[in-house]
Order: sequence, then C-alpha cells, then structure tokens
Amino acid sequence: MEQILSHLVFFQFCCAMRDKQKAFQIHAAPYPFTGRVEIGAESRNVLVIRGDTSHLHASLRHSSYPIIAISESLEAVMPLNELLKEAKLLLDTDLKQDYRFYRQIKGEWVNK
Repeated sequence: MEQILSHLVFFQFCCAMRDKQKAFQIHAAPYPFTGRVEIGAESRNVLVIRGDTSHLHASLRHSSYPIIAISESLEAVMPLNELLKEAKLLLDTDLKQDYRFYRQIKGEWVNK
C-alpha cells in the first residue's frame, strides 16, 4: 500500500511540475526513490517519505544524485535531516498549489 501511495504522490508531483517546467523527463530510479526527474542537464531522485524512515539511512548515504523529498509534514522528514542537507523538500499540501521548495539552512527547513 505504501508503494502505491508513493507512486501516486510522485505522479501528483510530476503533474504540478509540468505546470511550471514544460520540458522535463521522468526516469526510473533505484530503491528507495520513487523516480528521477531531469530538467535540462540536471537530474534529481525523488524520495516520497511515508511512515518509518529508519530503513532509508543506508540508501541515502550512497545516493549519487541530488534529491527532491516529498513529505506529509516537516516533522516526518526531521529524522532524515542530516542525510538531506542538500535536498529540496516539498510538502504534500504544496503540490496542490503553486509550490516552492524548502531548503535546509542551519538544520531548519526554510521555504524561500
């Protein structure tokens, strides 16, 4: 069930992204990522965060692509803060409107 929800959120993200970025491509990505988006020369793995995140630590340490994380809340992503210092973050509610990415500044997620 969690995997199906992850794919639905990824699809919702791609639809929201299409409204802002006309030229992007969707690619497969290795677990634990739901997919990869490519905008011009830049590729990012997309991680949908749901439930227990303890199994993600080892995989995220070895990720070679930049990451876009999508989470239900800021609290849900907090256990992964150390591993997602360079990531961009979206909340589920952001996907339903004109979204702006959160970025970490000194350990805090800031929407700039």
